[in-house]
Amino acid sequence: MDYFTKSPEAYPIPDQKASTVAEVLVQHWISRFRVPLQLHSDQGRNFDSAVCKRLCEILTIDKTRITALHPQSDGMVERFNRTILNSLSLLMLFGRDLRLPADLLFCRPQDAPLAPEKYIEKFQARMEEIHHLARERIGMASEKMKTRYDTRATGHGFPEGDEVWLWNPKRPKGLSPKLQTNWEGADHLHSPKKD
Repeated sequence: MDYFTKSPEAYPIPDQKASTVAEVLVQHWISRFRVPLQLHSDQGRNFDSAVCKRLCEILTIDKTRITALHPQSDGMVERFNRTILNSLSLLMLFGRDLRLPADLLFCRPQDAPLAPEKYIEKFQARMEEIHHLARERIGMASEKMKTRYDTRATGHGFPEGDEVWLWNPKRPKGLSPKLQTNWEGADHLHSPKKD
């Protein structure tokens, strides 16, 4: 998976030998996209083998790997693997792409050929719709972030006489810090702080 473009690639291989993995890496990835600057993998023996290490030396690829027993450090790949496994399990269960009876009643079969002009029109319309939705979602997310930032950045306007707690991270010595609170008892606000 290319981490910059988030573009995944999956190749069927007969075994997980280091030589097979190295050959597929060169023939299918490097020959099509170029030599990567870095190869980040899990701690599989096929990627930590002498063959892959030597290949990385020859092609000047910086070889890194995830922390042991911490798959979250390669979360994007783990999620892609889970998607592939789910798709393959459904394909193995039914032996074909799933189709609902309603698809046959109300739509044309999915395998029917589509004229190139119709395909291009549908593709362009779909891309415009996707871009429009993406712009809307980005706008909504930025508004949420702005609102969240503004609530923390602006004063809360405590009026004079309100009961407030005072934050005091300094703790008395000789007492367990785990059981001490950083807040000191309720006191009345005498003069509100100006922003």
